[in-house]
Amino acid sequence: MFSGVLDVMVMLAILVVLVVIHEFGHFATARLFKVRVHEFGIGFPPRARVLARDQETVYTLNWLPLGGFVRLEGEEGDSRDPRSFVRQPLVKRVVILLAGVVMNILLAFVLLWAIAAFADPTVGVKFASIPADPSGQLSPAQQAGLVPMTRIGEKNGFPEFDEKSGDTIIAVDGQRFSWFDAPAGLPDGILRY
Repeated sequence: MFSGVLDVMVMLAILVVLVVIHEFGHFATARLFKVRVHEFGIGFPPRARVLARDQETVYTLNWLPLGGFVRLEGEEGDSRDPRSFVRQPLVKRVVILLAGVVMNILLAFVLLWAIAAFADPTVGVKFASIPADPSGQLSPAQQAGLVPMTRIGEKNGFPEFDEKSGDTIIAVDGQRFSWFDAPAGLPDGILRY
């Protein structure tokens, strides 16, 4: 049960981050175009707390952790305020509306760039079994004396292993690889080596 609750909490945290980044795109662009922003809220009302306040915007934390919102002057209809959303030229309104999607695309780019820049898929490689050589001889892995992870049971029809058991491959012949099985045109991966 704890695992399920934790999964829901992680999902909500990810959802809030994605929506807040999205709404920040609308907020920043509206401020850039001098559109009046009444509120920037994390979560949905009822309001739990006012985090900060400037001359015209209230920054709030709300009780329902399902995202966030930006409340612009005149976004729901007519307003006489010259700084309202509805009084802006069409191009500015479209840019403000698209800014949220652009922020989500930028977030995806930054996350994928960080994964590509800092992740090394060959560090800490564990394996579940050591296959035998088809000829009946010992495979190179068996000759090296590699020990696979210990199987501890089955979960949802899939084998479950003790990830703390067994050997971990960190390099082959002292060499680290960026690819397991490199696509054509890229440097050879660990499997080809």
